[in-house]
Amino acid sequence: MNVEPTSPQASGTHVAATQPGKGKKTRATKATKVGTTRSAGRGRKKTTDHAEIERMAAAVAESREVVRHDMVATAAYFLAEKRGFEPGHELEDWLAAEAQIMSAQLSKLATQADVP
Repeated sequence: MNVEPTSPQASGTHVAATQPGKGKKTRATKATKVGTTRSAGRGRKKTTDHAEIERMAAAVAESREVVRHDMVATAAYFLAEKRGFEPGHELEDWLAAEAQIMSAQLSKLATQADVP
């Protein structure tokens, strides 16, 4: 059963508003699909305000810190395991693990900087 559209929006066309003083409706030169909008800034990317950028940067930094903490914890565990989990050396294991992770991260950055 074919049903004719009853409104310009249902037919997928856009009807321009009446211009003041003319009293005549005109059809837009290009039709738009129902549910879509055209913006005056077409082709421009949405700008992000400074507060949003700071929020995103903080979230990324927090995520990286969590990953780094987990890496250090894992390395400290393996150092303690090598020692037989002898108590009283937790801080030493943690600091040694931090040094290992930092060294690995710095050498990775150095090799990335050498790549053209």
